[in-house]
Amino acid sequence: MMKTKIQLFITVIILSIFSMGFIYLNNKIKKKVAVINIQDTYKSFEMTKVMSRKFKSLTYDSTHKVDSLNMVLEGYGKIAEEDRNANEISKILHEAEWHQKDKDNVKYELEQQIWKQLNQYLIEFGKTSEYALIHGSMNEGSILYADEPVDITDDVIVFVNNKFKGIE
Repeated sequence: MMKTKIQLFITVIILSIFSMGFIYLNNKIKKKVAVINIQDTYKSFEMTKVMSRKFKSLTYDSTHKVDSLNMVLEGYGKIAEEDRNANEISKILHEAEWHQKDKDNVKYELEQQIWKQLNQYLIEFGKTSEYALIHGSMNEGSILYADEPVDITDDVIVFVNNKFKGIE
């Protein structure tokens, strides 16, 4: 009987030790959840600034062409409308529209490159910092409150810019 009580006591002690160890490890291993302001991150990302300059450079001629075409259209507006002018105006409008579509396509492609790179860096940041979830907030009500330590926007901005510059 005494032997059974000792075995039971030892079993309870061993189970208690395993339970406490499991609880300790479970709490230790839990991953973090955080929030970033995705608009601030995008705007502060160095690649966004680089691509903005690239966009201006690539679309410089188109921008000036559209401005010139608009000036010509203003001139036609002052002249009495004739069939000949209507045809010219139509050509100018078509050309201006084409240049604007070209600019829009360039902008879209550059933005896609930025988002692709930013998402890769965010995945890497999440993995290396052991986050289970990083929620992107746009300050439009999807996150109503977050403790200061949960908002890691500044940390993410530093990380993605260092990655872009080749520092980390």
